[in-house]
This record gives sequence, structure tokens and C-alpha cells, in this order.
Amino acid sequence: MPQGLNIIFTMQLAASYYQQPQLAEKILGPQINAEQIFQEAEVMARLQAGQLDASSAYKTQPAAMGLPYLPLPSKINLGDAALEPQYRKATVTLNGKPLHPWPLVFYATVLNDASEPALAKRFVDWLSGAEARAKFSSYHYDDPGGAAALIP
Repeated sequence: MPQGLNIIFTMQLAASYYQQPQLAEKILGPQINAEQIFQEAEVMARLQAGQLDASSAYKTQPAAMGLPYLPLPSKINLGDAALEPQYRKATVTLNGKPLHPWPLVFYATVLNDASEPALAKRFVDWLSGAEARAKFSSYHYDDPGGAAALIP
């Protein structure tokens, strides 16, 4: 369900960004729309088979399958940790509880009680280097840009 929630958040942010207040409702319909809920693997298979015209996805999914995709501006794509305050303006209420998005950024750090802290630090350092960035890029992950390191 996280991807489903994230597209709702993204569409709410897009409505503000593009100054089209009803954009999310026009595209998605009701926030909880059973007709638009599929397992992620099913969505990609249905897109490839031509059973769907379009879908939301994380870039790694369509890119890995050679499907075309449109990248969204950072102000709405949930991918910039520096924009967290803006992202958190989006909200979905489930079971009476308001939910807000968090930036979709992966972090790595050395745990305080790591059994091999020196090796863990080498791995975290490797993740910050050119070789790891090239590896992630080959699998369609974006460069972390200016995301701050979480090294204790």
C-alpha cells in the first residue's frame, strides 16, 4: 500500500504545484478506489500487455522493464529530503488517522552495536563512492544529490 499512498500524496502536491485544486480527484477519483488497486507486479505486467493506459510507479520499475516513463518535478516526487516540510502538507486519512508522506530516500549508517563497526563503516563509505553510485545508476536509482550523510 505505500506506493498507493505515495501516488495520492504526489497527486495532492501536484494539484498545488500546478495550481489545479481538483487535479487529484480528476485523475484518481476517490482516495480509496478499489478499481485502481493492484499488486505492483500485476501493474507492470498489465502495462506491458496493454491492459492499462498508464500507472504510477517508482522509476526503477518501468525503467527496468524498458517501459517509457515521465519523471516528476522534485517538488512533487517525494524524492528530495530537503523538501520534507513541503511534502508533509499532503495528507490521507485512514481509519481516522491522518497520514503524511516522508521523502523516499534510502539511508545507510553504522549501527551503534554493530559487531564489525570498521567493516560496516567501510561499506557505508563505499555506498558514498563512485563505484556504488554507478551500480545504483545501472539499476535506475537516482544519485542522492545533496542528501546529508547520517554518519554518527
